[in-house]
Amino acid sequence: MPESHCEAHSRPKSPSEPRVASRRRSAILTLVLVPATIVLASLAVSDLPRMGRMAARVDLVRLDAEFLGDDAVVFQSALNDCGPAALANMMRVVGVVAPSTDSLAVLAEMGPRGTTARGLIRAAGRFGLPLELVRLTQADLAQARTPFIAWVNRNHFVTVTGRSPSGHLTVVDPTAGRYSISEEAFQEIWSGESIVLAG
Repeated sequence: MPESHCEAHSRPKSPSEPRVASRRRSAILTLVLVPATIVLASLAVSDLPRMGRMAARVDLVRLDAEFLGDDAVVFQSALNDCGPAALANMMRVVGVVAPSTDSLAVLAEMGPRGTTARGLIRAAGRFGLPLELVRLTQADLAQARTPFIAWVNRNHFVTVTGRSPSGHLTVVDPTAGRYSISEEAFQEIWSGESIVLAG
């Protein structure tokens, strides 16, 4: 005679059953929550009000960066596409018609962890914009020709578009908008790796 529904659920479980169920729950939570968190974070960044974007970047607030606005800034649409967005911002500054960030991401062979400098250089070349990867020193920064794409915080691309007579750089950041920052403060977050106009 088959067990009744109640008997099947009331029998004692083996000692390994709770561990298996717990692992299953953890795996399901990881599969559901991690992608959901990434999506919500990227939406949160793109939907922040104008000043809120700067406030969300604690590093920029700490470095006393001054928010200049977000007019004509190409913002990143995902957590990993700052490279294509920075390239699109650079292309706009030099007068090259920039395709969508998604198109640049494909051309730059963007992966889950983002884009490489070499990928961005290849993508720019497809539009006749010759770029090269260089390592600039702190002394080079004062003389560097703008615009250039800078690697900051070991995980983010921004576009440096100008320099004021007082030594402040104008930076177009795909997460924060346009801001002004002193060269000294910029050097705290900048690795020296830069993508510059070739020649």
